Amino acid sequence: MLCQEKYVQIVNKLLTHTVFSLYSDIFMARTKTKKTTLVALSHLGLGDNEAMLYTLMLEHPKATVQELQERSPFPRTMLYYVLKNLIAAGLVTSVKEKWRTVYIAEDPERLYDILEARQQEFDAKKQEVRSLIPELRETYRLSNIRPTIRMFEGLRHYRSALDDVFSTGADMMYLYVPSGTYHYPGLDDRRAWNERRIERGISMQILAHDTAGAEIYASSEKKAAHVTTVRILPDTLSFPDMEMRLYNGKVFHTSGDEHQPIVTIIENQTFYEAQKALFTVMYETTNSTKKDMYENTKYTKVRKG
Repeated sequence: MLCQEKYVQIVNKLLTHTVFSLYSDIFMARTKTKKTTLVALSHLGLGDNEAMLYTLMLEHPKATVQELQERSPFPRTMLYYVLKNLIAAGLVTSVKEKWRTVYIAEDPERLYDILEARQQEFDAKKQEVRSLIPELRETYRLSNIRPTIRMFEGLRHYRSALDDVFSTGADMMYLYVPSGTYHYPGLDDRRAWNERRIERGISMQILAHDTAGAEIYASSEKKAAHVTTVRILPDTLSFPDMEMRLYNGKVFHTSGDEHQPIVTIIENQTFYEAQKALFTVMYETTNSTKKDMYENTKYTKVRKG
């Protein structure tokens, strides 16, 4: 008798476990199906709330707002908003029945019409994009030859502009130094920048209008001698008295007054190469004063002719 009772208990446990597993599998399958349905409806342009309510209404195709409020997680105000969107999408219609409004879910076959409309909309957008591609490609092509121009105004931005060379990975710079550079704003910034430049081992060729301007970048210290060469422009060689830096495809030009510097950085390889070629011609036709500048800390102005 005892064995029979144990046998019944075991059978009951097995049946309970089997039924629970079956319901669990059914629940998981239905949950997965609902998620798949919601994702598919969202691809048709429905929002999450609209997709959820329409799926729920398919189980009860005809209902009032009060009934929908009981079956859904939406408050009454939200329900009206979501129903309005579903009506606009053609998935729900509303009819008056005596004193109340009843909302009716349309047959899912209606989704084919929505899919077709979405396809037509996609085809139209596809054609628009195709017509734009030639123009976009031309813009992309011109980006390689159109100069990029940036401007920096004031001392704070001047310091940032000076440090631009460090971010480019340049190992060589060409510099025109104007006369009277001591009177231009940012003198201490230029000196500090030059120290950082020497520490980083960036070489620099300098063309200066006078020895005073060159002194900022030349030093009697031996560590500067191997990365800096300076030549003084002769009077017979006419060139605008300005500060210009050339490095790694960029042309750095400084203007402004005695109070506020204005820097313009033009990034264009063709323009840079042209300016570099001009600098090289002038540099090579001017005698070097490197020995005087580094060994005797004196500057000799070389005159041609």
